[in-house]
Amino acid sequence: MISVTGVLWSAAADDHRPSQTAAIEAEYDGMFAVLQALAAPAALLDEAGCILACNSAWRSPHRVNPLIPVDAAPGECYADWLADLAERWTSDPRQARDSARQGEIVEAAEAIHTLLTGERSRYTHRYACHTSSERHWCEFRGSRVAYADRTLVLIVHENVTERVLIAEALAESDHRFSLLTQAIDQITWEWDIRQDRIIWTGPVRERLGYDHVQMGTTMTQWHRHAHPDDRSSLEQALVIFLHGTETQWQHEYRLIRSDASQATFLEQAVLLRDARNRPLKMIGTATDITRNKHIERTVRESEGRYRSLIENAPDALLVVQDDKIVLANRAYAQLLNMNDPAEAIGRSPLEFVDPAFHETVRQRIRAMHGSGKPAPLIRERMIRLDGGQVDVEVTSSPCTYHGKPAVQAFLRNVTKRVRIERALRESEQRFRRLADAAPVLIWLSGPDGESTYFNWGWLAFRGRSLEQEAGSGWASGIHPEDYQMVVDQHAAALTRRQQFRIEYRLRRHDGVYRWILVHAVPLHDDDGIFAGFIGSCIDITDRKRSERRQKLLVDELDHRVKNTLATVLALAQQQFARKQSVDDFRQSFIGRLHAMSRTHEALARTRWDGVNLDDIVQMVLAPYLQGRVEQIKTAGPVTKLPARAALPISLSLHELATNAMKYGGLSTPRGEVRITWQHSEQGIEIEWREHGSTPGKINRPGTGMQLIEGLISYELQGSVHFDFANEGMECIMKLPLP
Repeated sequence: MISVTGVLWSAAADDHRPSQTAAIEAEYDGMFAVLQALAAPAALLDEAGCILACNSAWRSPHRVNPLIPVDAAPGECYADWLADLAERWTSDPRQARDSARQGEIVEAAEAIHTLLTGERSRYTHRYACHTSSERHWCEFRGSRVAYADRTLVLIVHENVTERVLIAEALAESDHRFSLLTQAIDQITWEWDIRQDRIIWTGPVRERLGYDHVQMGTTMTQWHRHAHPDDRSSLEQALVIFLHGTETQWQHEYRLIRSDASQATFLEQAVLLRDARNRPLKMIGTATDITRNKHIERTVRESEGRYRSLIENAPDALLVVQDDKIVLANRAYAQLLNMNDPAEAIGRSPLEFVDPAFHETVRQRIRAMHGSGKPAPLIRERMIRLDGGQVDVEVTSSPCTYHGKPAVQAFLRNVTKRVRIERALRESEQRFRRLADAAPVLIWLSGPDGESTYFNWGWLAFRGRSLEQEAGSGWASGIHPEDYQMVVDQHAAALTRRQQFRIEYRLRRHDGVYRWILVHAVPLHDDDGIFAGFIGSCIDITDRKRSERRQKLLVDELDHRVKNTLATVLALAQQQFARKQSVDDFRQSFIGRLHAMSRTHEALARTRWDGVNLDDIVQMVLAPYLQGRVEQIKTAGPVTKLPARAALPISLSLHELATNAMKYGGLSTPRGEVRITWQHSEQGIEIEWREHGSTPGKINRPGTGMQLIEGLISYELQGSVHFDFANEGMECIMKLPLP
């Protein structure tokens, strides 16, 4: 069982000095802080193997590491995932060809199991995770960790590719260090200055190959093992230190091992003085920093490679430290029209940034220094030395440059892209303005058939927002009887990717369904790939109504013509049946034809859509009004008669008016005719009442009365009642109306 800080030290320490160990233990006090401190992907598992917590490196994409799931997060069981992965690799014959990777996965799964069960307290294994183009190595470390009253498992997958490559290049020294994963023991010593006696403790033989006798018991004997080139400076520095006032001693020099090899040590000590400031004793440590020096050399070489990479990078790069540019590459100089990157060194990066972005840049730098996290991609505008402007995309992250905090930024010239995007936006805006101004409904859909845009006309028609109509939201307004037909035709058009036309009913914002005609054509991108449809819709409700009315009119006209001819024939036959003179026949027959003609004219003006009853009454009585306006009274509500009822009622009123002129209320100056009508539950009731008729001339039922009964009773399925009083006749007609 190991402590949390012990795991952290072995997993994250770059320098294995005791002071660094103490700093790490002090800095990473809590478990979450420990995880976040680890640069390598790390996760903490509970007793069941489920992830309790993981650091940001664990959640980053891992394309080359097969032992880290891409989407594993707290709450998911890593042990089960690893076991399932091992089983799939074992059972899948296609994976059997990669036996090495299969073995790594199986071994890792077994290791997790033994850590969870307590069969092991810690586990370390290095494994290869090469790709087709690159070699990679990772180190899997697991440790049982005591935390509060629980025993958890801390696992770390560290990318050790660079270490392996260094180890391959320096194979002769590979056995002397473990790639920064284990702590380095230190030699401690105590020197009694007055007696010149040194007491050694620690791994002297392991580090130098000498026993304590060979090391000697005096400082002089110890210094004889120093490298000849360092011995003189070491002794001089020690003399100066002892005769000074300082109490902290630190010196770095080389020692010759028993096998004649060299080792670099860092000597650190505390000097104790007496009351008179005379040196009494030094207590210190000798830390083998050979490997650290090697790492420093490797880092310098790596930095050289980094500089070479920067110089040859296609994107501009700069490093900013203390608000000054300390490193820039040629691409950065070219971006700003400089002759040499050195022109930028020592200058503020804001000198080359559009003032509109100054505050944004300052805030990003402060945020990165505060959080230690990279800043998101952003667009900025740079100012060239010649005054020109350059649009760039900037990615920046905190870094360390020569041991001090800094910020590095990569800049990519996107001026052309910005212009293209601006042109596209302007084109899109023009299209939208044109579409919104168009007197038709316009929509756009993507290659999946989902709608992406509706113009203002459509949204106003529907009374809904773009978000509500987008996708398939618009389909909620299709009339239920048309819905399946519309869906089927849209699906067929999407499959064929050809233009289509369709008519259907769409609900307007007021709930009324309107007929629309849709015409859509396919869209293609610059490469000819299908990109969806653009469609326009026009409201054809009026056209549909006109077509329906036209059909009704044609049918009605056909019916009316037949009925009219039949009526004329019946009138003629009825007149011929009566014994009357030719003049009487002509006058009576022509009068009836004129009544029919006037009714037809009224219906024609309304396109046979019916006519008001009041218009019929006034039209029939018009020939009799001359000199008799005061004798004729009419009253009744506005009543629209259907076309089929207009002609029978018109003829009936004509017969009554003709009879009134000859025998009834219009035959004397004191006579009167009153025509009234009112609505009833069955339809409408029309009353014709006469007063002041010539005594003895009231006509009894005859041809005209029979015509009225035939028109009202048989043609309109109504009823007629006549009452002949001494003062005048009364006729009540009741007929149903829709």
